[in-house]
Amino acid sequence: MSRSASILAHLQQATLGAKPFREALVRAALEADAAGLAYRPSDIDLLAIEALGYPRHLGGPHYQASADITNRENRH
Repeated sequence: MSRSASILAHLQQATLGAKPFREALVRAALEADAAGLAYRPSDIDLLAIEALGYPRHLGGPHYQASADITNRENRH
């Protein structure tokens, strides 16, 4: 896989100068998963936590997005 198609490159590019950083990383994680850049969503979460400093206690950006969607669906 080329550097331009790597998960890390995708996440870094999507968050470059983004405010707020966490929301941009969540969107980028969902995009990376939809593009098939990772075998499992947890691979994206682990990379974001270890390489990009996403808060470990939140479980990773993909996990956080999934939890947010589930919470919104349960409210209705």
